[in-house]
Amino acid sequence: MNNLHFGAGNIGRGFIGQILYQNDFNLHFIDVNQPLLDALNSQKTYTIEEFSEAKTKHLISIQNAWHAESDKDVILEAFKTTDLITTSIGVSGLPKIAFLIALGIENRKTIHTSLNIMACENYVNASDSLKEMVYDHLSKDGQLYANKWVAFVNVAVDRIVPNQSHENLTHVSVEPFYEWVIESSSIKGNLNLEGVLFVDDLSPYIERKLFTVNTGHAACAFKAYQENYEFIDQALSTKSVEGFVLGVLKETSELLIKKYNFDLDVQTAYAKKTIERFKNPYIKDVAVRVARQPIRKLGPSDRIIKPYKECLDLGIQTPYLTQLIVNVLSYDFLEDEEALNLQAMIKRNLKETIKTITELDDTSVEILSNAYLAFHA
Repeated sequence: MNNLHFGAGNIGRGFIGQILYQNDFNLHFIDVNQPLLDALNSQKTYTIEEFSEAKTKHLISIQNAWHAESDKDVILEAFKTTDLITTSIGVSGLPKIAFLIALGIENRKTIHTSLNIMACENYVNASDSLKEMVYDHLSKDGQLYANKWVAFVNVAVDRIVPNQSHENLTHVSVEPFYEWVIESSSIKGNLNLEGVLFVDDLSPYIERKLFTVNTGHAACAFKAYQENYEFIDQALSTKSVEGFVLGVLKETSELLIKKYNFDLDVQTAYAKKTIERFKNPYIKDVAVRVARQPIRKLGPSDRIIKPYKECLDLGIQTPYLTQLIVNVLSYDFLEDEEALNLQAMIKRNLKETIKTITELDDTSVEILSNAYLAFHA
């Protein structure tokens, strides 16, 4: 079995690559980081080390590491023998690879075997979004072929892989925990993977992860920044930060239980496990890394505004989510371009900024505006 993976970064190597290698896939990485690609091609292996007392290590072998531009012809030829395409480049990077994937699909139209494509990104239904982008570049024949032989399969992925640097460029450190959930109903052909969870309906699992892990992580990061803590685990050792994150997750848990009928005890345990993961003392995850790109995090379909709006729609009180939004609006880290842009927008017009970014109704904008002004009074 052959895999093409877009994104040879820490998530690609430390999460997706590991699971696929353990399922006997031949790994081919595609990226634009030439020094990293050179190192991978030279070594043909890389090491994953877990953030734990045992420091368990995994040695992963690869076939090739290709440059998305200079190795385009080789990549297009590889589409003919590829069984699975995966990505971990960030949702904003998907438009950059859509044309190449479309060319690859056109190039394999004589191959009558199934191809599954999974965008393993922190975004709801990222594979559906990628499909739209790819189809925009396909010919009519290419679309007909893709309709029959190609599946864009939505997934939910979860593993903490913080920023890091190593003498060996290919080495990567990860937390022991991971979760990869795949929507089986849209798969074409047979795809047997151990170490992942196949479900008929992915929506509950995507939102459970988004509203618990991503929302909780953001809640901790922006609160930590406010209180001048550098690291996530350091901040969570304090009652003020831990109590705030617990409050946020109590609200999102109530939403998940009402919306998807999750068992109360199961969701409570999931939220507790999430906080324990954030507390891992071996992961020195910097708060400003988790808080980066605050404008994106305040998007209407992202980890903060989406659960906030849905809580309001279901009559769930949101004092902690409201304060989280205020914390994000207050984020002014000088090395984050989005943070600086956000502050400039707020300075010009607070209400218009909130409305434009969040797409919330006027009543919610008024509530959040008043909360922001009260916080800064």
